[in-house]
Amino acid sequence: MRTKISLLLVSALLVGSAGGRAYGAIVVDSQSFKGSQAATNFSGSATISCGRGKGSGTVTASGFISGSQQITKATGSPTTVNNGVFIEVSYTNSCTGASLSFADGSIANGFTPPSVRLNSAQVAGTTTVQDFSTGASATVSLDVVFEGTGAITTSKSTTTTKTKGPLTITITSQGSSNRAAVASGTITVNGIDVDATFDPATTTLSSNANATVTITKN
Repeated sequence: MRTKISLLLVSALLVGSAGGRAYGAIVVDSQSFKGSQAATNFSGSATISCGRGKGSGTVTASGFISGSQQITKATGSPTTVNNGVFIEVSYTNSCTGASLSFADGSIANGFTPPSVRLNSAQVAGTTTVQDFSTGASATVSLDVVFEGTGAITTSKSTTTTKTKGPLTITITSQGSSNRAAVASGTITVNGIDVDATFDPATTTLSSNANATVTITKN
């Protein structure tokens, strides 16, 4: 949200400086959006063979998964849909000594969003995660389903107005919904299924109703 507002504000300032004095309040820019998310933390491990005569070892993995879809309509532009999955992984392999402290990756169009009632959602696909502090990487595949449980909680509609010089920024939100969920599925790291379990305390489904950011110039 902060990034979107900042970009709109820059756009508005450029329009104002190029267009000369305007009389009366005019709409400089307007953007509306809605979206949905699913998120969870996971951990898992697997016992593996280290090779002939080398005994067995352990692969462990833990991290965070978030799927999201954002639908945006800006003034003078067609509707855009941004859909993807973000994953952060910590990983160790006792046989090879390989490890990742905090490796990040993303999967474009890997999120199946929930319905209005937040009944279910899915994240799926394959990506390469990289630890940017060391340059080490790993291939991660996931297929995780979220099932909504319990009651849906909602927030009320709000309108916030901020003024900066001749510009007025109005943010109107029609509210959001959240629902606790349970997750199940598979996560593999470098081809090894880590038998993942998902933390119910951090597993959620959510949706953001229509919101609009409007900038007017007096």
